[in-house]
Amino acid sequence: MDPAITVAFIAGAVSIFVAALSFWLTKRAERRDALQQRKLEHYRELLLAISDLAVDGVDKEEANRRFACAANIIVLVAPPKVINALMAFHDEVKFSKPNRSPAGHDKKLKELLVAIRWSLQLPFEDEPFEFHLIGSRPTKLNACAAANPASAFWLQSTRPVGWVAEFGSFADSGPGPEYLMETV
Repeated sequence: MDPAITVAFIAGAVSIFVAALSFWLTKRAERRDALQQRKLEHYRELLLAISDLAVDGVDKEEANRRFACAANIIVLVAPPKVINALMAFHDEVKFSKPNRSPAGHDKKLKELLVAIRWSLQLPFEDEPFEFHLIGSRPTKLNACAAANPASAFWLQSTRPVGWVAEFGSFADSGPGPEYLMETV
């Protein structure tokens, strides 16, 4: 066989191989990016649902439904580390758990966030941080609170905003207007 033909054949084969390899690597990167984007969307929905449970004035039934849906759907895109952290968080904060605590809630929430950040391959996963949910005060006062502004201020300042329970809020477990009516 003529050496020129051999060189041309090898050059053609190598160029086809390089083009195929480049196409395959590009598609793999696109699929990985699409998966990352899907993960980010699902994680965002999960954290928005958890946040809704910490905000006063938000329909808790709807927030519970959103949290349940987000938690159940996250299994499609999340690695086991995130799923395990989510289940541990839920087990810690669910309403039926008798010995819930703010420290346990914050610890499990932080573990969930670290697992999500690890899943997204963010570059700062090893940096320590403290985090707790940030809620808001109700925009409308109820009848009892309107009748006694000092008690309303006390209620708003001591209410454990930011806790999530079994698809519900710890905010409902503290002293409420009934307590205020007895002490006023």
